[in-house]
Amino acid sequence: DLLRTLLLYISEHYREPITRRDIALGMGYNESYLSHIFSENLDVTMMDYVNSLRLKDAKMLLMETDLPVSDICLQLGFGSLRTFNRLFTKTESMTPTEYRRQK
Repeated sequence: DLLRTLLLYISEHYREPITRRDIALGMGYNESYLSHIFSENLDVTMMDYVNSLRLKDAKMLLMETDLPVSDICLQLGFGSLRTFNRLFTKTESMTPTEYRRQK
């Protein structure tokens, strides 16, 4: 039940600039405890999961809209354009702009 509640909370808030601490505070649990429950059950860290949801949305927005990359970054709760570009390039092996051009 806790894991299901945690996943629901994340799905409702991942577009906000949240951290593990924010999630824990929002749910009223200890940050380390929630992090442990999450990674033990899903074999991924909480923030890697949050970022995977953000990147999935980013790819959709890059393909389906003409929004500037900086606007997409802000809409999806990334802390900075630099962080967004780094994570995107790490997972897709190309920048968001290159991804948009290729798709």
